[in-house]
Amino acid sequence: DEGTLSQYLNGNSNNNGSRGVRFPSRRSPPSIQKEKIGHVTSLAVHSHARRLGIATSLMHQLHYHLQECYGAHSIGLHVRISNRAAVNLYCEDGYDVADIIPMYYGDGEDAYFMRKDFEVGEIDVEQQEQQEQQQKQQQMQQQEQQQQQQQPKKREKNKRCVK
Repeated sequence: DEGTLSQYLNGNSNNNGSRGVRFPSRRSPPSIQKEKIGHVTSLAVHSHARRLGIATSLMHQLHYHLQECYGAHSIGLHVRISNRAAVNLYCEDGYDVADIIPMYYGDGEDAYFMRKDFEVGEIDVEQQEQQEQQQKQQQMQQQEQQQQQQQPKKREKNKRCVK
């Protein structure tokens, strides 16, 4: 009977004291502030181009755009526990292991969920890259100076002319 169904759905049924199906009210839910978190889905650098700072530079660009364009306050990613190079890269960049996800990957390997909270007023990417370039130049200059010091000094030729 349509009336009985209507009463049941509205919670007016006397059937064993059950109130029936409850539907959400039409009023809007209380406002909940949601945290804006970016997520890295994938990051890869070709094997011949590794250890050149490419991944770090890409991550810094991502951090900048997540903050400036999307208002994100933090970022998260999953990484294989066995991928020590990636785990070290992320740790050096300020990520912390927030959780271990068992059997995350298809082959059954666990994953770290790593997270980084952005600092307010964090250095922008251009400044950071300039600092990195300056550090590299300083390192190269130091290496050149060390190499020059290690090479035996050549004797200066006698510049006097004999007539």
